[in-house]
Amino acid sequence: MEISPVWMHLLVNHVSIVGTFIGLAIVIVGLFMKSSVVKNVGLTVFVATGLTVYAAYLTGEPSEEAVENLSGISEQLIHNHEEAARWSLTAMSAALVLCLATLFYKPRKAIVRNAVLIAFLVTSVVAYAIIVKTSHDGGLIRRPDLNPSPTVNERNINHEHQH
Repeated sequence: MEISPVWMHLLVNHVSIVGTFIGLAIVIVGLFMKSSVVKNVGLTVFVATGLTVYAAYLTGEPSEEAVENLSGISEQLIHNHEEAARWSLTAMSAALVLCLATLFYKPRKAIVRNAVLIAFLVTSVVAYAIIVKTSHDGGLIRRPDLNPSPTVNERNINHEHQH
């Protein structure tokens, strides 16, 4: 059985979105519990699932090739998604580096440890927001109903498909 590149792209996208959220939530719970074990579990989940953003990026081009010639597919929406994907990759890479630093870099001074942790938390929230936006942009490619304000051209296309 051959796995569709589109199916694989969707799968790894959802893993990165759900998994990094869970990992970040576990980190925050660990901080409130003052448990380094729980915090480290969350950091590990974040790294493991955050790495899937690379798989999402790498499966993007084969997915594009699979759908770009289908009726109703907008090149502009694909382009928007590709641009957002580059930002996602950059932001998640920064968050992953800081996550690994939080896990493995153990300076003696608490202020330095806390600064790395805070940098990870801020960067991971920003990266998460960017990957959610990127995923939404990707969803618009095949799901025009996700667009709250379609352009005049998109309204005409949708109107034509309804009749």
